[in-house]
Amino acid sequence: TEGDAEQQQDAEGSDDEEMLDEEAEEGEPQEPARPYLPNSGDPQPGPDEELVMDRTAYKLYYQMSVEWPCLSIDVLPDPENAASGAAFDFDDAERSLSCFLVCGTQAPEAGRNAVCVMRAAGLFPMRRRRAGEDGEDGEDGEDSDSEDDSDEEGADRRGDVSVAQLRHNRTVNRIRASDVTGRPLAATWSEAGAVYIFDLTEALTAVADHHLLTEFTRRPESPAPLFAFRGHSAEGFGLDWSRLVPGRLASGDCTGAIHVWQPAEGGAGWRVDPRPLAGHSGSVEDLQWSPTEASVLAGCSVDRSLRVFDVRAKPDKACMLTRPDCHGSDVNVIAWNRLESQYIVSGGDDCALRVWDLRRFASEAPPACELSYHKGPITSVQWHPTDSSVFLATSEDNQLTLWDLACEGVSTAGLPPQLLFIHMGQQEMKEGHWHPQLPGLVLSTALDGLNIFKTISI
Repeated sequence: TEGDAEQQQDAEGSDDEEMLDEEAEEGEPQEPARPYLPNSGDPQPGPDEELVMDRTAYKLYYQMSVEWPCLSIDVLPDPENAASGAAFDFDDAERSLSCFLVCGTQAPEAGRNAVCVMRAAGLFPMRRRRAGEDGEDGEDGEDSDSEDDSDEEGADRRGDVSVAQLRHNRTVNRIRASDVTGRPLAATWSEAGAVYIFDLTEALTAVADHHLLTEFTRRPESPAPLFAFRGHSAEGFGLDWSRLVPGRLASGDCTGAIHVWQPAEGGAGWRVDPRPLAGHSGSVEDLQWSPTEASVLAGCSVDRSLRVFDVRAKPDKACMLTRPDCHGSDVNVIAWNRLESQYIVSGGDDCALRVWDLRRFASEAPPACELSYHKGPITSVQWHPTDSSVFLATSEDNQLTLWDLACEGVSTAGLPPQLLFIHMGQQEMKEGHWHPQLPGLVLSTALDGLNIFKTISI
């Protein structure tokens, strides 16, 4: 408990651990800089060359270092952004934003793992010098691409992060959050083979108030999980909350078993069907509830298939649609389009991204779209919350990519026309998430920390 309290103090006050920093100013290059496009045939940087971030490509960019890697994160609703998030002006460098997230750790010692509730605040958009200021020529006061180096406040503006920790039994394989009848909950898959549910109410209140956070940290005992299910025979990764039935959850493990959870009457726990949904013959890597049909669930697996279940049927008869060999190897992740529910995007160990039209699923028609760019297994995919043609993907090739299926044309420099943006600088990216209240804001996690950014593309 003492160590956890010290760690929490560091998280609030240390520049080295949990503080947020905008990318440092870059010095003058020895030679003229050239753009580098990975996976496009460009020559690799030479031994005397260094990759630097193009700051003009971002409207906001912060990076967060963490003590232990976080394999999985999720974004929590922010009361401060609930009313005005959609109207946030990322070109207004005088206005800051905040965001809440929850993540699970991968500590080297099993007993030091935690569910971390974080509040990142004081995040300002990039400052840009006005044309015509500081001796520059310009017309009509239009923005130039250069940074406002003359403004000491804008040159290096740090954000603040507050963290409240809830002890977790071993590594968190995956974490997913949901607001269930006004109560923020997080479900976690533990490396120990159990699935836990935590109430985040107190932790969220604490990270928004310094005094409450101090009290929360000094407690000798960490809040216990609300509920634990140990009926899986192995650990797993598949986990998703229903957005149509509050409190309904699905969890899938490495043996191929999927269990469906129903909230008990009166809010006292959950009833978990001990009979798993039959269908997958290998590890269930991801699960997604339908955004329009409350009883429909999709799953993907290392058996290379994508399956659609109807949980109203008996578990051994619930698999209604199967697409075998939808990838050349393990299917790692899927995402159901919440705006156009006939589409699911999938990513696999074969490095491919494929979009499936469920209206043609049973006919074994080819995917509606196949995108080949990444050189490493796909580790996450997610559709944009307000633009039905846009999604993001992360890969083990250390890249997060933004895609727009509405874009047409011929490839340029060997890149697909649908590829909008390439974000780099993180090692072994695990997940990327859009912020639901701040359109275009992305949060990504990797072995070496987290990034919060907004590009000029979306």
